[in-house]
Amino acid sequence: MGPFAALVLLAAPFVSGCTTLIAGRGATADGSVMATHSDDGESGGDSRVVKVPAMDWVRGSKRPIYYATEDYPRFVGERGVDAYLPANNPGATPSVPIGFIEQVNHTFGYYEATYGILNEHQVGIGESTCSAVFGASAKGHGGGALFSVDSLSRLAMERATTAREAVALMGQMAEEGGFYGANAFEGTGESLMVIDPSEGFIFHVLPD
Repeated sequence: MGPFAALVLLAAPFVSGCTTLIAGRGATADGSVMATHSDDGESGGDSRVVKVPAMDWVRGSKRPIYYATEDYPRFVGERGVDAYLPANNPGATPSVPIGFIEQVNHTFGYYEATYGILNEHQVGIGESTCSAVFGASAKGHGGGALFSVDSLSRLAMERATTAREAVALMGQMAEEGGFYGANAFEGTGESLMVIDPSEGFIFHVLPD
């Protein structure tokens, strides 16, 4: 390594934020579609990866929407995941919905961490917060917006069989219910890498 390269490395600022990449079929050796996501920058983030089971719901059921707290524990309550049960989170306050939407008859099984990761139909998501001119706050937290990127990604996992469906669903939900961003150092907008075995999209959403 020469002196110039060493100087460049020393001058590089410490970066604390997510990094995402997406590769379409034409950019991979075997025609796969891939997305990556590093979830960096949170001091108390909940790093658990859990599997949410597929479920059937009674017609007319409501789907609760929760405030996005990404610190540990990110959720406490009943969602078919043992790790979230109050008994396994002693001392934590059970999560309270900030609103409800119509539930579908069947939701798909999927893996999630802070965000939805991959569902049984191979719809996958990677996330990175990004800058936006406007900001908004959640219902019950000083504003009127219902959805965070966390909630949108989970709804996509529960309801979409393709990346294209996931993008359309998250866009519709954000427009109808309102979207609030992280309001953190990265900004108040969000970008999601949304993939399935055939296609990949970069989905951007911001408050307005």
